[in-house]
Amino acid sequence: MNNITLNRSDLKTIVFSLYLILLVYKFLNGELLFQHTNPPIIYPILNFPYWLFILSGLKDFIFSSNLLKTIITLSLFSASFLSIIKTKSTFYPKIFCFSIWLYQFLYFSIVAYQPFAIGILFPCLPFIFKDDFKFTVVFNFGRYFFCGLYFLAGVLKIVNGGIFNIYQMSDSIKMSCLDYMLYNPTSLKTDLMSFFLYHYKLGYLLYLGAALLEMGFILGFLTKKFDYILFILFLIFHFSNYMLLDLPFTNHFIILAFLLPLRDDLLKYYTKNI
Repeated sequence: MNNITLNRSDLKTIVFSLYLILLVYKFLNGELLFQHTNPPIIYPILNFPYWLFILSGLKDFIFSSNLLKTIITLSLFSASFLSIIKTKSTFYPKIFCFSIWLYQFLYFSIVAYQPFAIGILFPCLPFIFKDDFKFTVVFNFGRYFFCGLYFLAGVLKIVNGGIFNIYQMSDSIKMSCLDYMLYNPTSLKTDLMSFFLYHYKLGYLLYLGAALLEMGFILGFLTKKFDYILFILFLIFHFSNYMLLDLPFTNHFIILAFLLPLRDDLLKYYTKNI
């Protein structure tokens, strides 16, 4: 695993291929802008940047035009595809970054807001820089941001008192999954949810394990040798969330790009010039 390294072009191909797959998934699930209309009621639980975006009038302006929604959607698909084909170009990644950030604000302004669904926004950013040094700095910043995000999520489970509540996991299942269990009574996920509702002490141990797993991302600040372990822990954590809390991680998985092994000689060469 440690012998596998990627250069910038390889990484770019992987990242934008994953974006393209995600866009197809969103299309099949009706999550693209042209598949939505502007709702008359605003979802109230939004943070400050989203409220500024709404107050700017840009949301209403774009959703009032099917043409604009279609243009944004086409720019996402075309820019991601052309970023794969034109491996040396930074123009198409810039178009994609602008479009994906605009999409994120527009989409989560009209559906149930998910403040944690930000993994989709960052992996494209390093590729807007032509200079390899700037690319490397932004890539490493993204990696530390990613590790810090998950480490702080584990710390918050302590600060918010979750690890001191033996019913935390069972209460989370009750709050998030009763509708899923009602409409999918024979599914494997429902069986797992029911098991941990009944055996709430085991669910509590699982919750403690999740907190420890998240705090384990502090390893990412100490060394890159164990990034492949963090990669696996990420998948275990989110797959468990999906099975027990019905929380999909389609908007998060691309952030794993920051754990991919960027070629060492590139990093060492430009680190000397800091």
